[in-house]
Amino acid sequence: MVCAGSGENADGAVVGCTALCIETGEVVYFKARATVLATGGAGRIYQSTTNAHINTGDGVGMAIRAGVPVQDMEMWQFHPTGIAGAGVLVTEGCRGEGGYLLNKHGERFMERYAPNAKDRRVVTWWRVPS
Repeated sequence: MVCAGSGENADGAVVGCTALCIETGEVVYFKARATVLATGGAGRIYQSTTNAHINTGDGVGMAIRAGVPVQDMEMWQFHPTGIAGAGVLVTEGCRGEGGYLLNKHGERFMERYAPNAKDRRVVTWWRVPS
């Protein structure tokens, strides 16, 4: 389902959603006492990202157009095990099979800079052997 719009009551509260079934093309209206908008990210707004191609910010845009306040929009996930320049991820299985992160100097660095972290919140580079 793709949400195409929302219904509002006299107080302006969202009380439902008009949706389009992407498989059948059927338009469906969902009436609700409360509505939670759980939308994907918008990481594709950046030129270099490992976010899925569908993370274009459509849901966030819909919320803003409806006047819904948003917050913490600067918090985008960038996965540190991407292939530089390719925009795709290396599978988590690589580390499970003994792979590790290297900085641009070919040094293992996670234990030194973030001993309690796995690999998140750190900007990294994969060293490509020549």
